[in-house]
Amino acid sequence: HDHGAPTPAASRGELAPEVTALLVRYRNASGAIRIPSLINRQTDMQAAVPAIETTRLLSLLGVGIDGVRLFAWLLAAVGGLSIFVTLLNAASAREGDLALLRVMGATRARVFGTVMIEGLITALVGGVLGIVLGHAGLAAAAQSFGALGDLGLAPWQPHPGELVILGIVLAIGLAAALIPALRIFRIDLAATLARAS
Repeated sequence: HDHGAPTPAASRGELAPEVTALLVRYRNASGAIRIPSLINRQTDMQAAVPAIETTRLLSLLGVGIDGVRLFAWLLAAVGGLSIFVTLLNAASAREGDLALLRVMGATRARVFGTVMIEGLITALVGGVLGIVLGHAGLAAAAQSFGALGDLGLAPWQPHPGELVILGIVLAIGLAAALIPALRIFRIDLAATLARAS
């Protein structure tokens, strides 16, 4: 029994081109529900909805993603600790200036408020700058890797969790400023000025 003449590509030992995937866009939401099930039931083809397949993939990789999330929280905690130590060292290094303010007539409450506001402003600037740089990094990654854009990432769209992060950074800044600010109430002005000079 004759299968017919071989195609020119087959006669040269090459594979003939064939359609292996097809992208279907739906006109309405009901098509997105009916068409994939219709294709899977009534044809030899298989319909794959990207959102469902992505969810399935993420559920398979859930343990790995949880590990990455835990690592991100640990990294954030280490970053918060480093911010705390940096602000604490910067404020402690300025004890001479604070003592000078006290000698020049500033009240303890005013110097305390000055240190707290400085810590708050430093933390606020750092937090906002970090969020902007994070969005810029995500935008650069989405531009370099088209697959990230296909996942629906909007690099410049704010996320509600960013307010939580900013609040935590502000709390760290206040905590870091609080320790040197409290020292103002028991500082020995003469000894501090002598050390500073």
